[in-house]
Amino acid sequence: MTDRPGDFEPWGLKCLPDPVGSQLPGDPSSLRGLAAALLAHPGRWCFLLAADMPWPDADLLGRQGLWLERRRRRGRSPLGVCLSLPGGIEPFHAVYHASLAASAIRFLATGRRAVREWIAGEGEAIGVVGARELGVAARRLDRCLANVNFNPNPT
Repeated sequence: MTDRPGDFEPWGLKCLPDPVGSQLPGDPSSLRGLAAALLAHPGRWCFLLAADMPWPDADLLGRQGLWLERRRRRGRSPLGVCLSLPGGIEPFHAVYHASLAASAIRFLATGRRAVREWIAGEGEAIGVVGARELGVAARRLDRCLANVNFNPNPT
């Protein structure tokens, strides 16, 4: 998702325009991108991964899906699950149901933009799980959640 799909044409990448940008003009944000991605896939479950995280872990994604399924069998109906690290949560190696788009848009309409704040406000609708709940070593989470953000021209 992007509010400027033409920026990616030189690389041959297909990008969907950001429908949320027309509803909520202003600076783009990660939450706006999340909402736009969910709007593009109505009725579906979506795995959202940040573009700067080059080591996604398919097994962890599967474990997140199993976590959701176990909760449903116990009579709960979470609409998402993201990963937790000692420093906080990572909202972009996560599974969300498209029905959360409306909640994200309402949150954005209040002028707030922080994805983690939105997740916290969703309560039990979005589970936050760590290595222990997923049955993996913490270093696996560290690896798949590492990002490659850097400034090539530091001042």
